[in-house]
Amino acid sequence: MTMARRGAPKVRHYQPGDERDIVHLFHAAYGSATGPTKLTAKVWRSMHERGWWNRPSVVEDPECVLIAERGGKTVGYLVFHQRTPKASQAFLQELCVKPGPDAEAIAHFLVERALAILRRRGADAVTWMLSPEDPFASGLADTFGFEKLLREPTVFMAALVSLASALKELAPTLGERLRASDFGTWAGSIVFDIGEEQAALQVDRGKVRLADAAPAEPALTVRTEQGTLCRLLMGALRAEEAYQQDWLSLRPIEINVDGETRQALELLDVLFPENRWTLPRAHSW
Repeated sequence: MTMARRGAPKVRHYQPGDERDIVHLFHAAYGSATGPTKLTAKVWRSMHERGWWNRPSVVEDPECVLIAERGGKTVGYLVFHQRTPKASQAFLQELCVKPGPDAEAIAHFLVERALAILRRRGADAVTWMLSPEDPFASGLADTFGFEKLLREPTVFMAALVSLASALKELAPTLGERLRASDFGTWAGSIVFDIGEEQAALQVDRGKVRLADAAPAEPALTVRTEQGTLCRLLMGALRAEEAYQQDWLSLRPIEINVDGETRQALELLDVLFPENRWTLPRAHSW
């Protein structure tokens, strides 16, 4: 995506006083759609200084607010957060841009910059809560490979930033799931291949760790797209459903467990059980 002839905006971090332009921009974009609380500069700064919704405050983490400027005027802003600057999970919280022909490009630039910062800070998954009634944001999320996790009025969008980091973070939980199942004695390596990245898990009788490198001859290879694997890891999609829809391929389709032939899909369903997220309809303000 290219910015029209005017060029890319300048992007910087939040500074005290920016809330006046942020609120002005918000009202220009959304009018009076601020819900039960009128959004003012004082309200915005108060929310972000106290670290609302289990997030660090903008004072503790000023990098979490990005301001896009053109000609010295604010044309967009984005807020993201991690509970700590090195947390593996991150959230895109607010995105607002000045209405106009460059709105989509400015928004794209802000999201791209935020994801780059989060990647540098070690985040391996990013969640974005959107309304399906907002085609602008939903289309932008699709562009960056975010995958829908809910079929509810409020929708979570998530994307993997680092496959290896995500698998490493999940390894202890995966081990617990295996030990509680009839796959607890299985041993072997599982390679996950999403095209642009590969990572492998080494499984040994209920103990799971991230392999140093993908083995040449793994016990199981799972090939899919980033979005499908993201949904699988988060419990928003069953492996069997993905396989039936031809979103996921397995090699081989059967594995040996204590001398018994079992379907590889059964192992994936143990590792990544369905866990649909639910959340009542939420309003930002």
